[in-house]
Amino acid sequence: HFEKSDYVINLVGVLAENSKNKYIEAHVLGPKNLGELSNKYNIKRLVHVSSIGADSKSNIMYQKTKGDGEIAILNNYKDTTIIRPSIVFGPDDGFFNVQAKLLKSSPITPLFGGGKNKFQPIYVNDLIDEIIQILEDCQYKGQLFEFGGPDILTMEEVYRFLMRVLKIKRLLI
Repeated sequence: HFEKSDYVINLVGVLAENSKNKYIEAHVLGPKNLGELSNKYNIKRLVHVSSIGADSKSNIMYQKTKGDGEIAILNNYKDTTIIRPSIVFGPDDGFFNVQAKLLKSSPITPLFGGGKNKFQPIYVNDLIDEIIQILEDCQYKGQLFEFGGPDILTMEEVYRFLMRVLKIKRLLI
């Protein structure tokens, strides 16, 4: 596939490890291999979608391996453009839909951390538009971008929004 390609966009990620999906393989080895292959086949542009909070020094394995993956891909293809999106939402997403299922499943929903943890979700089509713009303009080659949506919401605000949309009442504790 690389031989006939001009652009490569890596969207691979594992939110939670299981027997088939491992952080190291998806977040580090995969990007390393993509960088090597992109270099070998003279790919014009390589975009690596990482994650907000990626940090090779983190104690959290997800964030650490995302950070290690950025280093691995850059070591093999120096002009990689790295994108760190916040939570991406859209139809059948893994954030709002999961939270909605949680709200529907119980009359009481816990607000861990007092519901004060903040999110800046970005709509999937907005993220796609930004990736296309990055691919169309060579000035973005080799740069790092962090993307979030226009609204910053606490977890409590997320739950209250979902309850309004779902037209349900739940006790948040």
